[in-house]
Amino acid sequence: MRLAELTTAMVQDFRNTLIREGRSRVMAKKVIGSLGAILASAMAAGRVGRNVVRDQERHSRRQNRLDKRHERRIEVGVDVLTRWRRRSWRPDQPPLNYRGSRPPGRLQPA
Repeated sequence: MRLAELTTAMVQDFRNTLIREGRSRVMAKKVIGSLGAILASAMAAGRVGRNVVRDQERHSRRQNRLDKRHERRIEVGVDVLTRWRRRSWRPDQPPLNYRGSRPPGRLQPA
C-alpha cells in the first residue's frame, strides 16, 4: 500500500488492531505518532498530499479518562520514603514496621 492511499479510517483501524493484539494504549499512541512523523516528512518532500494522522479527531473525554487510569500517583511511604524514614534509613537495617514504630525522639504516651 502506498502512503498516499492511507485514510483516517485505516489509521484508526490500525490503532485498534494494535490494542486488540495486546499492545498498550500508550504504545499504540506512540506508534501512531511515529506514523504521523513519517507522513509529515513525506509531506515536506512532496510525496503525500495530506497527513491523515493529523486529520484525525483528538481523544474524547472518555478516552482521556481511560488513558489516565493507567497513570498511578506516587504515594509517600510506598514509592518515596517518608521524611523521618530518610533520616533514619540505613542499608544494613531491615525496614521498620510503619504501624508499630515511632519516629526517633518522640515520647511514648503515658
